[in-house]
Amino acid sequence: MKIISNEVKKLFNPILLITLVVFIYIYCRGFLQLQYWPQVNTGNPWDTEVHAEMIKIFGPTLSRDEMPEFMEFYNGLVTDFEAEMQKSEIFKNNGIENYKQYCEAKGELRMKDELTDEDSAVDAEINRYTFELMPASELSFKLNELENRLLIDIENGGTFATDETIKNRQRYLDDLNPEMAEMIEKKFRSDETSLLTITPQKVVEDDSLHIVIICSLAVFSAVLFMLITDRLRGIYPIALSSKIGRKIFRIQAAVSGFFGLFAGIASCAIYGAALMNKGAGVFLDCPMDNYYYDMWIKLSYRQYLLIMAAAVIVFSGAAGLLSYIVGRFATNYISGLAVSIPVIVALCGAEFLAAAGLFTAQRVWIHSHYWSSAALPFVITLPICIGTVTAVCLILKHDGRRDIL
Repeated sequence: MKIISNEVKKLFNPILLITLVVFIYIYCRGFLQLQYWPQVNTGNPWDTEVHAEMIKIFGPTLSRDEMPEFMEFYNGLVTDFEAEMQKSEIFKNNGIENYKQYCEAKGELRMKDELTDEDSAVDAEINRYTFELMPASELSFKLNELENRLLIDIENGGTFATDETIKNRQRYLDDLNPEMAEMIEKKFRSDETSLLTITPQKVVEDDSLHIVIICSLAVFSAVLFMLITDRLRGIYPIALSSKIGRKIFRIQAAVSGFFGLFAGIASCAIYGAALMNKGAGVFLDCPMDNYYYDMWIKLSYRQYLLIMAAAVIVFSGAAGLLSYIVGRFATNYISGLAVSIPVIVALCGAEFLAAAGLFTAQRVWIHSHYWSSAALPFVITLPICIGTVTAVCLILKHDGRRDIL
């Protein structure tokens, strides 16, 4: 028990843990997409806000039966926007008194090759309402999002489709194989549509890659430091000379793996707290299978976050274990080969989250079945990683265990 306690203290010492947590916190604060929420991956910074408002009114999904209430919500925003427009003397002088006239003027100006002085003044005022860093009214952005996301899509048959509106998507459906076309049409005709906007999903998708990599490299650095310290202190050859001493190696391997798991858990906890602080909590019960993504399994945003966190933790733990195994046998290859393996583990984890991650898992047609892109990392990157680790260990096994230290 004392041996276990001593080995645990090497990695789980207060200074190292505090350094790790502070490092992860600084990294999360300074280098992740979350810092740009909700502007990142979105056409305007208020689309996330208007979807959050709708969720509070309608819940995680909007149904056909709730369309009258939705139109009431939409018309309320139009009324509020028209009240904002009354503050503009330029709109008044040019006869733009309501939202319909505002949209018509915006469309007409886009079609003109040359603008008169009067047109230029109206165009500049419209830009002030829609394109400035501090726009005259954020309501125009919200209205634009609701129109593009729902009203236009309903008209085109992409949401709440009927026999009449589905004709607008028939050309698209005809380009698919019959089984997939049936699946997509069923989605178009669904009586519910998710109110999850793209930002909460894409931010986590992008950031998870960086979290996996930074966790793997941080764990590798800590484990390698422990191994080098042991060798400088002469523990390695002493432990190697006896059967009891060699038990230390198994204990160290387990501790390294648990340290990796701890780093992954700490990263997910810090990131999760920051994510909820941004307001992502309102989207937790929204289904992921929505306008933007056709998921290969049915998930809610809450389940998606848990799966992503589990993937980060598992790969972080694997990085701790593999970095110890390779570092343990690396001897005079520490400065070279031992560095490469944890990086491969990190990239393998990143590849898993990038190519699959259970987010943009679009269905592809292979041998009459739907297969998620989630399978690709396991088929390609994981065997490469395992093969590389095996090859390096075989090389080191025949190296005579010469220690550079």
